[in-house]
Amino acid sequence: MRVLLFFGLIYSSACTDKLEKKEQIEKQQDNLSNEDSSSNEDSAEEIEQIEIDMIAVLELFSERCGACHGSWPPDLGENPCETVINQPSSQVSSMYYVTPFDIENSYLWHKINGTAGEFGDYPSQMPASSDALSVEEVDLIQRWIETGAICD
Repeated sequence: MRVLLFFGLIYSSACTDKLEKKEQIEKQQDNLSNEDSSSNEDSAEEIEQIEIDMIAVLELFSERCGACHGSWPPDLGENPCETVINQPSSQVSSMYYVTPFDIENSYLWHKINGTAGEFGDYPSQMPASSDALSVEEVDLIQRWIETGAICD
């Protein structure tokens, strides 16, 4: 009788452990499922923001840079994406005008911040013929470069 009672307790304990583990696994799966749906929502929002930034950057180039850089390198007038992304700078040949995901190696970034002189160029800040870009405009260009300088 004692042996049966002992085995009954072990069996009961093992079943309880299995049920608890099953419940834990189900909770983890629910959490992962919820995380996946929220991460999908985050991804969609991020993609939408990248598209909004792309449009805003292209408009900014046209409005604030295109007057001079429609005919002066780099051409930021008609299709700036073809003339600046992964294209060597004519002023600092060791840098591209825009290196996607990398502001530190993007000549354009240094020109709008007045730090191109650190790389052998004139220490001038762009735009030269008008007011400096606003903090919001600089942040926009930074976000655009850091998220891959998308132009599609």
